[in-house]
Amino acid sequence: MDTRISAVQRLAEQLDLPAEIVGLGYRTIREALKAHRNKYHPNLSPEAYLRMAFADGYAVSLIAAASFRLLGREADAELVEAVHEAAHPSTPHTAPSAGCAPEDADHPQVRAAVAILAAAGLPPIDSPRGSGFQVVPADAELPGWVFIAPDRAAPRRTGFAGGTGGYESVLRLAGWLTRADAGTNLLGACPPERVRAALAARDEDEQHPA
Repeated sequence: MDTRISAVQRLAEQLDLPAEIVGLGYRTIREALKAHRNKYHPNLSPEAYLRMAFADGYAVSLIAAASFRLLGREADAELVEAVHEAAHPSTPHTAPSAGCAPEDADHPQVRAAVAILAAAGLPPIDSPRGSGFQVVPADAELPGWVFIAPDRAAPRRTGFAGGTGGYESVLRLAGWLTRADAGTNLLGACPPERVRAALAARDEDEQHPA
């Protein structure tokens, strides 16, 4: 089985793009990464370099951006790059002034979700009766999770972040685990580091049962 091809197909489905285009994007970035390794990391093996490049989604964001550019979708390419930067900030996220209730502005996962969605060009709610998305933290039973109430104008937006599914597309691209609730129209989301921590704790429990 060619796992590389299946990975391209999965990314194509996530981006809602033809697999052939994502394949071209992959080959373009593969050559660029090869040149980057030869110039800046010559002591790393190709396998070690690729592990590093794919570790935080950097290489995936490059492939996604290249794929959108092949189709002339520059705005979506820039969106992908902005989402990656927001998902991996060089400094901690600051408390948002919009997109959540004031009492939730210091919640770390709320901060991160607002920053990622805003980086994608999605408008955060700025008043109790205004339009825009709103992020709220989950209760203690779902630590690390947040819920997003979408902007009622979302169906009119186009592009990768457009439509009511745009919120989920953006957060999934940033590596978040998402669960949509059709009954409440809320989107549940959990950042990758919390997912990894939960999986590690589960594995630890399985290896050392009480």
